[in-house]
Amino acid sequence: MTLAELIQGITAEHVSEQTFRYEPRNWVAYEPMRECLLALGYTQAHLEHGFLLSRANVTTAFRAAEGRAATDGRQLLAATVALVPIWGYPRGVVGPGNRGPIHSVLHNRMEIAKHLAGFATTDVSTDAIVTAMTYDHVGLSTLSKLLYFAGLSSHEGSLLIYDQMVMRALNYHHFEEYGRWPEYSAHAQRTTYAEFISKTASAAASLGSRPDVIEYALFAEGQRLGKPMLFAATHEVDAMVRVEPPLEDSLEELVTFSGTAKFRAHFHSNGDVTLRYGTAGIKRVPAAILVALARHFSGAIIPLTAKAGSSLQGWLEENFSRIRLASYVGQVLVRLGYAVREGNALRFGARPD
Repeated sequence: MTLAELIQGITAEHVSEQTFRYEPRNWVAYEPMRECLLALGYTQAHLEHGFLLSRANVTTAFRAAEGRAATDGRQLLAATVALVPIWGYPRGVVGPGNRGPIHSVLHNRMEIAKHLAGFATTDVSTDAIVTAMTYDHVGLSTLSKLLYFAGLSSHEGSLLIYDQMVMRALNYHHFEEYGRWPEYSAHAQRTTYAEFISKTASAAASLGSRPDVIEYALFAEGQRLGKPMLFAATHEVDAMVRVEPPLEDSLEELVTFSGTAKFRAHFHSNGDVTLRYGTAGIKRVPAAILVALARHFSGAIIPLTAKAGSSLQGWLEENFSRIRLASYVGQVLVRLGYAVREGNALRFGARPD
């Protein structure tokens, strides 16, 4: 696979629409979060019931805060900093149970806002920015998200998100534009960030693309390559990523959407899928149900479950079965190419034929 092939069909709109959901229960441990969200204009209803947050939403909030910095100081920009961990870590943790980086971002939000505002008007290297913005528990995966949404640039180019998934894709494919790339480690991540920015800027110029389109494509490919995201879209639903479809009349072992359990899916030659889960659970899902579901949510981003509003579980209960199947069906939809996973939500592609 070439880099040009990887990014084929991915547009700036795909990037801006990458969306995750704010689930209130995931953020009760973070006392400053409520204050920040209220300062940004989110309502009590948002705080109680949640909301969707896209890249475009976060970017727009940063531009608005930067525009008002002269009159409001950095208070609004500091509040906007809180949106980055919501988007980046929708479960409210960075890795299994690790709340340290998020606590640190919120605790240091005024200092972070000061640095972001300062570097927006200076011309320095990537390494200089990263060195200056050192906070306890905050690694480059988190810091690079802050730099990206703040719209910062360095000598090397526009600063981008650079995490394990991006490094995994680069290490696996050895793209011509990047050469051999190291496996992920905190040290390798830190020492290759400036090079990643520089080479991505060059690749974007050569391919007629945008740096963040390439970053987005690398992230999606990294998810496809590794755990817990074992699967990605196929059938060119929206030309985001492609994998081989399951064989007809085959049995595959998949992982639930939460990543906590395995189950088996029997892909029948007529398009039906039989789910085998738990100790004795078995349920056959007709192909017509899967197609109807994909048509109903065409182009939408939906959570698996929700107390109010549309969700995969809600649709299944209303149209197919009241058994809680969303964690299994969600992965089947991804495996069949009807949707791609974005955080704890599903983004459906174009209306299937």
